[in-house]
Amino acid sequence: MFKLILNLLCNRANKRRWQMELGTYLLRQGVQWKIGDPVQVPNGRNKVCTMWINNLFYDFQKNHIQHSLTSKKPFRKESEKRG
Repeated sequence: MFKLILNLLCNRANKRRWQMELGTYLLRQGVQWKIGDPVQVPNGRNKVCTMWINNLFYDFQKNHIQHSLTSKKPFRKESEKRG
């Protein structure tokens, strides 16, 4: 991350651009979920279904994290399959 910010500063990127990159990095570090993580959702009485996070972004106007869930299990990358 430091290299990305330094590269933007050296190439004279505008202030808003490198501040947005720094902000997105800090948000990713601060959010406890990632795309593809399973979430237990209550489904009716005494039932729980597993859903996965499909989309995750920060809404600056409302000042909170937006997400959407899907019932389909996401594909895993080849590097994650190997362990």
